[in-house]
Amino acid sequence: MGTREYPEENGWSKFLSRHGGDSNAETDAETTVFYFDVHPAHLRASLRRFGSFFSCPLFKWSGSQREVQAIHQEFEQAAQNDAVRQWQILSSLVQSEHPYHRFGWGNKRSLVDEPKKAALDVRAELLAFHSRYYSANLMTGVIIGREPLETLQEWALDSFGPVANRAIERPRVRSDLPPMAPAALPLIIHVTPLEQSRTLTLYWYLPAQVSAAHLESRPTDFVGHLLGHEGRGSVLMVLKRNGWATELYAGITSDGDSTAAAALFAVGVDLTLAGVERVDEVVAVVCGYLGLLARGPPPESLYQELCDVAALSFRFLEREPEIDYARRLALSMQKRLPATQTLSADVLYGAYVPTLVAEVIAAMTPDRVLIALSIKQDDQAEGTSPTAPGAQAAAAVAAPSGPVRSTTADGSGHAVAAAPPSLQPGGRQPQRIGGRCECNQGEDCGRSEHQQRGACSDMLTETWFGSTFQTQQVTPAQRALWGRSFELGRQGNATAAAEAPANPMSTCIDETAVGAAVAMGVAMECDVELTVAGEDLSPEALVGALHLPLPNKFIPTDFSLRHPKRKATATPAPPAAPHGMTNAARTLPVLLHNAPGAGAVFFKADDRFFSPKAVLWLSLERPRRRLPTLREALLASLAVDMTLDALQEDSYAATVAGLDYELSASVHGFTVSAAGFSHKLASLALRVCAALAHTLSSAACDAALFERAKQRLALTLSNAGHMAAERAREARLELIEEPHFTPSAQLEALSLLTPADLNSFVSAAGLGRRAPTPPCFVTTVLACGNLAAEEALDFYREARAALHLPLDTALRLPLDTGSAMSKPLSPTSPATMSAESSLASAPAPTSAPASMLASAPTSAPDSILVSAPAAAAELALEGCVVLPKGTARCYRVASTNAAETSHAVELYWQLGPLSHGLAARLELLVHLMEEPLFDQLRTKEQLGYSVACGSRQTRGLLGFAITLTSAHASPCKLEARSLRFVGSFVRSLARMAPAAFRANVEAAVANKLRDDVNLSDEARRLVGEIASEQFIFDRAEREAAEMRKITHAELVAWARQVLLQKEARGLSVHAYKGCLKGAVADEPLPPGAIEVT
Repeated sequence: MGTREYPEENGWSKFLSRHGGDSNAETDAETTVFYFDVHPAHLRASLRRFGSFFSCPLFKWSGSQREVQAIHQEFEQAAQNDAVRQWQILSSLVQSEHPYHRFGWGNKRSLVDEPKKAALDVRAELLAFHSRYYSANLMTGVIIGREPLETLQEWALDSFGPVANRAIERPRVRSDLPPMAPAALPLIIHVTPLEQSRTLTLYWYLPAQVSAAHLESRPTDFVGHLLGHEGRGSVLMVLKRNGWATELYAGITSDGDSTAAAALFAVGVDLTLAGVERVDEVVAVVCGYLGLLARGPPPESLYQELCDVAALSFRFLEREPEIDYARRLALSMQKRLPATQTLSADVLYGAYVPTLVAEVIAAMTPDRVLIALSIKQDDQAEGTSPTAPGAQAAAAVAAPSGPVRSTTADGSGHAVAAAPPSLQPGGRQPQRIGGRCECNQGEDCGRSEHQQRGACSDMLTETWFGSTFQTQQVTPAQRALWGRSFELGRQGNATAAAEAPANPMSTCIDETAVGAAVAMGVAMECDVELTVAGEDLSPEALVGALHLPLPNKFIPTDFSLRHPKRKATATPAPPAAPHGMTNAARTLPVLLHNAPGAGAVFFKADDRFFSPKAVLWLSLERPRRRLPTLREALLASLAVDMTLDALQEDSYAATVAGLDYELSASVHGFTVSAAGFSHKLASLALRVCAALAHTLSSAACDAALFERAKQRLALTLSNAGHMAAERAREARLELIEEPHFTPSAQLEALSLLTPADLNSFVSAAGLGRRAPTPPCFVTTVLACGNLAAEEALDFYREARAALHLPLDTALRLPLDTGSAMSKPLSPTSPATMSAESSLASAPAPTSAPASMLASAPTSAPDSILVSAPAAAAELALEGCVVLPKGTARCYRVASTNAAETSHAVELYWQLGPLSHGLAARLELLVHLMEEPLFDQLRTKEQLGYSVACGSRQTRGLLGFAITLTSAHASPCKLEARSLRFVGSFVRSLARMAPAAFRANVEAAVANKLRDDVNLSDEARRLVGEIASEQFIFDRAEREAAEMRKITHAELVAWARQVLLQKEARGLSVHAYKGCLKGAVADEPLPPGAIEVT
């Protein structure tokens, strides 16, 4: 809205865009934070502009009114989020005098309509609020730059010194008033979600946790760690073994849930179909664990483990993007801890304070709990087939943990993502309404007394989001069950951990040596029981299986560096590069090993971050180029889910100790990755490989475990397309990918799959000791970070053994570091040549045939569909539909969410096969367009809260897209306004001054050449090149060089050709809210477009 010194309303955004920067702001319960980044050369000028926002803002009323509309549009988007809606329901139940009762989002009603009714001058209230709270003594700031500290301090005083210091006392809130009156608890609420959902959340309001002692020792984090543990003896494992849950989280989930007024502690459980029928028992298990904790403060040794891991995390803290780091520190400084703790307060733990832990546990009793059930399910979401063997038994088992990976996402990541645990889909909870059992078995359902539900209230409606819910009183039987479980936990034996039944998987790995993979593979032949039939559901049986976590054997102790930083020499150092930019060409990885038909090993030593961390990545693929069928893709996803479920109980401790692992299904096989401290990383990665081998080599899969995975996948698919914008992206991929498996097609195919199908799939894979013929898989490995070359080759050999693959006889140890195979991949070597280079005649790693590295084929394979073969042959790529030139296509779809309040549009231009030159032009176009697009369509025309443009890479084909989401503008209007903007943008681009154009080019180049922030970033970049089989490890440098070659006239001509000419390959997707038939009948197609059906 401008300032007195810089009055141009959109000047700040223009300035940052021109100099490679960005900005944002956000408000939480007690804080508001503003932050930006910019090219280092323009930091001082940016600080002056930034500081003026707080010293001399104009608050133009025209701009404020537009911002109200933006806030309202954000509110409308939030109204589709079940977690937000449930939080507001909780607020409606809070005592009206308590701050938590307030509406925290803001919308047109709260900012305009109600103030108008009360005869309030909103602008005057805005100015008064700014004067009351925007005082220097209440503000904290962080500046990160390459200049000396003295210079940065001088700039800080110059920029923020004019901010008025009104010596205002920090706002105080009542901490003596509980959010809910004790007499109102315990209470059950039944929430009506928008998505398919099957979640149970237990809430406890705690006293404020913001004193210095609380902030340093973090007792709620410790209690959350114990309740949320996923290893043996945990709440989750007991629930999973009884078939009642798939996921669990515990703790204070956001900063807004811990304030000076109170704290909200949550335990969230994703239920299975069987778990929905056993909610009381699920609550009983949680209460039993709370009783175990209430016996006395947990042992200090468990707290010390958290301290040790946090100390390691801080000692070897990876660099994060400067804009994120500055934001995090500015918020941390608001806690007013000693200055010496500024950098460490968010990471390190202080001394163990048992009394504070005991106070938290004392507040978490069965008689103080608020229980929220969010249950909604349709028949399709169950995912079980009545004809499938074991289907009826499978209804009583849990879905597996771990992510379900998509195998059809485009390169921009625009596949449907799995929702966070609190938003997972689910089923319908039978209730007693008006004293009558509403389950499908009628009044005489045979449930035990404590399973009979108390009477619910009438349906209530939350005033702001319109969410519907019911409240239900806890019955005496429920109180008795939960109280009994709590007392059993308090009286039980916490030392029973050593006697607890072990997961058979845990005996399969020798944790003392990385080289135990062969023995591990033999041990994996045992049968694994992951579900124990819950015959005895007494509190004694349920609580008796609980115990505190075992000592964590994954905590590393060896932090020696394989490649220590060299000592400084007398040779003058080269000039420092701008902060965040690359100084010189990145070091390239080494190809250590390349064996035809077996695999390859890429190795990148850590010569940049000097941290005792590493990344291991392994790809297991068949050497075939056929894309998977729908059935194969689904079975691969199910196999992944089953494997992750088997790993969870004994590998969760690794994630606590600073390690991480992933397993996913790829287009032609599977990928395994592990990251974190290098000391025990290989053993964790080998554990994942062995678990995958066990799944893929079993003579017959467990039918119940299979149905658990199937049920979970079905629930995920049933929520696809819930948001209109998500539905639009999915529809675009549906049209241009071949094959593309829509969620509805996947659901239909999934319902027909049986354990026998997985057995056939596994048998066809030919992996394992039972395979009739030697398996034919290629294993490609990347070892990156604090590892030696010999360790990389060791991992390759032992991973193949764990996967039951034949010995790679071409592998020779010890490594001959002078051999040609171990030389770095230079810019002229096969693995780093660009798509424009003549790769067809050069040797390449076995895992990447030369034909896959070359430029686009001259003709499409038979399995590839193209819209107009004669016109598009030069663009044909594997699995990608090439749009015809000329007439625009319009595809109209509806959101799968009947309550959706917004339309969405995605306008897509197909550009051509990926090349450095095309990628450079596209990135420069996006850089130049994104700020004026946002300013015109969102800020000025107020078309919608979400307005963006960006690149799309779909199976090697580059495209450009503009996306909009709006609650009030129709899809046709959104498209028309977008196309009008595109025309005006190209005209304004042609008028741009040469100096301004070159400044934008340099800003785009600087962004392209930003250095890898940390080892994870570097590994992600290298994996992308290896997985795509292009091996262009210096892609950023090549594209930056191409970008610098682009002239103003060339970019304008290209933009006109690909965006405005009739020969452009275009597609528009309109995603409607509500009924598609009625909406389409009321709205004609855009002029000149044809409808795709």
